[in-house]
Amino acid sequence: MEITTKNQSIKSVPINPFEEAWKIEDVSILLEYYRHNNRIVLGGDILNERFEHTYDNWYYNIDTAQDSLSNLNNSIVKANEYVTRYIEKNGNNYYVSVVIKE
Repeated sequence: MEITTKNQSIKSVPINPFEEAWKIEDVSILLEYYRHNNRIVLGGDILNERFEHTYDNWYYNIDTAQDSLSNLNNSIVKANEYVTRYIEKNGNNYYVSVVIKE
């Protein structure tokens, strides 16, 4: 899958018929795409350069007391914070598989 924003284009890597991964340094672009398209990010998994799961992950629980826009923004913030911290601690030789709310 290829995603194009205003000035950038990124491409995913198919892992299996049901999963794709994105370079970890491209996740901020992906998250902005999801924000623009009103897609709540429910979580994600980190994969190494061989596309093996590292078992590092995050998740977002939808808060039914909040409206959709708040949940959207909070899910993006949580994902971005997790990925940023992961890169700071571990470098950027990783991929991310993201789960979005359908």
